Amino acid sequence: MSDFKEYEKNGVYVAYPENWTLQATGLFWENESADGEEGTTLTLTSPGGAFWLLKEHPLEVDLDDVADDVLQTMREMYNDMEVYPIDRTVEGVWLAGYEMNFFYLDLVDIAKIQCYVDAKRAFALFWQTGDQLITSAGEGDAPTEDVFEAITVAMLRKWHR
Repeated sequence: MSDFKEYEKNGVYVAYPENWTLQATGLFWENESADGEEGTTLTLTSPGGAFWLLKEHPLEVDLDDVADDVLQTMREMYNDMEVYPIDRTVEGVWLAGYEMNFFYLDLVDIAKIQCYVDAKRAFALFWQTGDQLITSAGEGDAPTEDVFEAITVAMLRKWHR
């Protein structure tokens, strides 16, 4: 697997493969408090186009509604989608949402929306990959879904301990 870069700003930490692209907007980018700022996102994109996105929401947002809105949007785009609820705890943080499996251009794609809260903020974590993006960079690399999981676990381990 490739070497990792680290990003840490305003209470957000991610470690990601060095050949991936990071884009941060809102207060994940600026050097100030991130209390409920709209438009605050962090996106990681693999060389093949798979992506992992973290979006901050105000604490009072109903995260069930956020996950349902994402699911509804995906259903509008992909008719024959299989959906599985997500309800799990990772590093002491409860995540809830959906896993979505669907066909796009004759390829199987997988997307997940997982929402959670900490003491100050609410977050939606969305990622999507597919057959054509099965590895994180090249031959011998880990499957992209495993890389997404490692990024998520490392973030929650450091960020929420």
